[in-house]
Amino acid sequence: MPDQIWDPACGGGVLIGQFVAAGCRVHGSDIEDRGAPGARVGDFATIVPPKVKTIVSNPPFTLIEPWVARAFNDLKMNRVVFLAPISFLAGKRRLDAFYSEYPPARVWVCSRRPSIPPGGSGIKAKNGSITFAWFDWTRDNIEQKKDPIIKWIP
Repeated sequence: MPDQIWDPACGGGVLIGQFVAAGCRVHGSDIEDRGAPGARVGDFATIVPPKVKTIVSNPPFTLIEPWVARAFNDLKMNRVVFLAPISFLAGKRRLDAFYSEYPPARVWVCSRRPSIPPGGSGIKAKNGSITFAWFDWTRDNIEQKKDPIIKWIP
């Protein structure tokens, strides 16, 4: 695990707290203040990032594709790990236009359905109804255009 991580959609800070507990130095930001301690306010499309090479986040799902492209092309990240519905694997357009350029190295399928209410919304977590996966992109895998390895999280 890298010693420094940036969560650019940190919401209320749930992921940040997990990484801090694991001994990582974490930088958080979000497009608005959603209550994460120490987080900066800024839009991922324009924010000057912290000096890190790894992003781990639960981003807005509709922005994953442009965020991955910006992370590797403009920000020169080495690794990006995003949580998304498993359905993010599907789609001919996504295969042709996105995965052909940015194949993930690994896809970690959550075998349990987590409840993930929007950060800072005040909505309580309850039984999840959507299957999620962690999509794990690495610079090496993108350059080599290798197919992803799929694993399951118990």
